[in-house]
Amino acid sequence: MLNWRLVLVLFVGIALRLSLVGIGLTPVFMNRLEVSTPVTSLPLVIEGAVRTMSLQTGTNGSTFYDPYRGGDALHQPPLVMLPFLVLSKFMESHHVVDIARELNKIVLSWTTALVFASLDAIIAILLFQIISIRQAKTPDTLSPRTPLLVAAFYLINPLSVVSCVGLSLSVIHSFWMALTLINLVRGNALSSGGCLAVCSYLSPHSLLLLPFAILMLVEHEGQMATVGRVKQAVAACSGFLLVLLFVLHLSVLVSQSTSFLREVFLFAIQVKDNVPGLNIYWYTNLLMFDEFEGCFVFLFQFQMLAFAPGFIASSLR
Repeated sequence: MLNWRLVLVLFVGIALRLSLVGIGLTPVFMNRLEVSTPVTSLPLVIEGAVRTMSLQTGTNGSTFYDPYRGGDALHQPPLVMLPFLVLSKFMESHHVVDIARELNKIVLSWTTALVFASLDAIIAILLFQIISIRQAKTPDTLSPRTPLLVAAFYLINPLSVVSCVGLSLSVIHSFWMALTLINLVRGNALSSGGCLAVCSYLSPHSLLLLPFAILMLVEHEGQMATVGRVKQAVAACSGFLLVLLFVLHLSVLVSQSTSFLREVFLFAIQVKDNVPGLNIYWYTNLLMFDEFEGCFVFLFQFQMLAFAPGFIASSLR
């Protein structure tokens, strides 16, 4: 049955985003540090694609230039860069002179805006379905209006609106995270593990959610036999490992090297590119002496892992 209230909420959310794009706020938000970080910046991906298409002539002929070699220039996975590599190759075959300028035109086009707005709308629909499933299981704790309110709050949330209009890559990660959650609440172990693998590929910190995903799947089985719970856990881990190895293999084929592992995954832990921002991490790290930087980074990253045992213990009660 079509939910006209949800359709109205989706229409308002998409219209809000496209209206902001129409008045020319996309370049403004793309240059804001709150939206365009080293790991969510779309212009950096375009720059990496253009650099990759720049050919180096050596003794063995022409080879692709590796954008991950040469400092903190690119921290996005190769598969995120793949669409722009294909476009760059197509433009090069048609003898386009300024490929970077043409790619920027495509990024700032209405097509790209519609793609990001559609992703946000799909995320809202998935959130609506997730809360609806939970509400059906626990009708006494959640109001029937809760699913619609969650979808509406997501679509009018200033951060989600600015991220979408500013073409932040965090929208793509949120999309895969919503797919992970919808599969978890439905009890699809293999699919949820695969979606979580893509989330971890886009943002390595998502790996910490794997134990909680397994616990949710086990809880979904209720009073099922222990064998059934073990099968759910094995299926989730298998889906996670298979998809993660698959996307990593594709990444090696695209980048023709393994240097992206250091610049994408280790960067998320080491955080060498200290771009100024409004977050407490940058401000605190700025006050640190250089000799204590390693200790600070370790403690900052360890704090996320430190919460995991407590949550897992409380879930097992």
